Amino acid sequence: MSDLSKEDIATISQQVKEHINATTPQKRKPNQSWEKRMVREYVATMFPNNVPMFNLRVGPIQPTDIPGMTSTLRRWVDVLVMVYPKFYLIEGKSRPEPGAVSQLTNYKMLFPETPEFRDYAGKEIITRLVTMYEDRTVRKMCEAAGHEYEIFRPSFFRAYEQAKGIGVMVGQ
Repeated sequence: MSDLSKEDIATISQQVKEHINATTPQKRKPNQSWEKRMVREYVATMFPNNVPMFNLRVGPIQPTDIPGMTSTLRRWVDVLVMVYPKFYLIEGKSRPEPGAVSQLTNYKMLFPETPEFRDYAGKEIITRLVTMYEDRTVRKMCEAAGHEYEIFRPSFFRAYEQAKGIGVMVGQ
């Protein structure tokens, strides 16, 4: 016979379920692998002599109300490239999205608070949205927020359009 009550077993069962849910990877966005490939090719093309840091967490390490957990509120920038004395924070989107502008603004604000980069406080931070397509509205939003906007057509651009059912763009 067990020394655990039904309530104890129910509590333990709930904690196990919560742990499993917290550690189960979430489903990827359908175009995430295209974006990762695009960003990696972009960096290799534009910064061939620099060491990139992909999927870098930025922001301060903050304690949480969950025992043993910290930094759950840090954000992930697609890639950081240091071209001393400048830092490039790059967000890649297959198709331009207005939300990327606020992501870049957030990364630029959080970067100086990142403990791993405190020694570089005061250095120039350049934020850049890299995408495969022109979107004049998103470009204007980037410019207004002080971010660069760059179109990059990776080697797999035609395959991407074909896979997405976009077709060949006029003039491309």
